[in-house]
Amino acid sequence: RVRNRCKITGRSRSYNRKFGVSRVELRDMASFGEIPGLVKSSW
Repeated sequence: RVRNRCKITGRSRSYNRKFGVSRVELRDMASFGEIPGLVKSSW
């Protein structure tokens, strides 16, 4: 069985297909500005 995994941590849960990483890494990368155009929403 093929399972999508995070490219950085290898985590299989909460995987984001568009960026290829888990939500934990996606959040860190977004906060450090490593993903252009992705910002934390606030209103």
